Amino acid sequence: MLHDMDKAVARIQQAVTNGEKITIYGDYDVDGLTSTAIMAETLESIGAEAEVFIPNRFTDGYGPNADVYRYLQKSGTQLLITVDNGIAGAAVIDEAMAAGMDVVVTDHHELPDQLPNAVAVVHPRYPGSQYPFGDLSGAGVAFKVATALLEEPPVESVDLAALGAVADLVTLVDENRVLVQLGLQMIRTQPRIGLSALLEVADVAQESVTETTIGFVIGPRLNALGRLGDAKDGVTLLTTFDDELAMDLAKQINTLNDQRQQLVKKSPRMR
Repeated sequence: MLHDMDKAVARIQQAVTNGEKITIYGDYDVDGLTSTAIMAETLESIGAEAEVFIPNRFTDGYGPNADVYRYLQKSGTQLLITVDNGIAGAAVIDEAMAAGMDVVVTDHHELPDQLPNAVAVVHPRYPGSQYPFGDLSGAGVAFKVATALLEEPPVESVDLAALGAVADLVTLVDENRVLVQLGLQMIRTQPRIGLSALLEVADVAQESVTETTIGFVIGPRLNALGRLGDAKDGVTLLTTFDDELAMDLAKQINTLNDQRQQLVKKSPRMR
């Protein structure tokens, strides 16, 4: 029922079948990192080896960046999939489409007056859409795209959808409530390697994880990457199957969060 979902699925499937170069264009906050991880895991499960691009907060800014889009196209990207961004990037996306790089937008942010002319725009509040719940997070929208691609919910990614929903402060009702309940249960009983490592360095027992843990322990640590480090490391942490790498990244992230806290004390605007 989501707007353009059929078009998005068809174009992604075409790209996978033809072996096209796919790039996932995410965002540097928790919702953006979890959205990216969900999409990356899903594409890998259907046979694609998508690249991931997480913009730098200070040099690239939020959302579609014309210079980055041109670089990705010159680097061979044939299909670009935005997650947790893109709805406000009409000028950049329209230029990319005209130049031959197809763009599929998946987003949940406020709708601007000018919408992008992408191959597909998947958004729960798209004008004229009949989708019954408009308050999905970016990770929630990515989870829905994954569900459509796989023809069943990607249960192994529900923890990521929960992280994105809580960290992005969407209302925890309706679909969001279900995603968060199931995601918390997964984190408490069988957390993915990266989350387990992050909880360990934060000295939090996995069985005690609640929405508060996401909001005040996990979320700030992942967000610290976008402020003081390379936010792409967050996607790596969330998707790795390497215990040693996960622990190394978790320790680095914990250190960055300590630095962020010190900076916040000096300058509250860093929060």
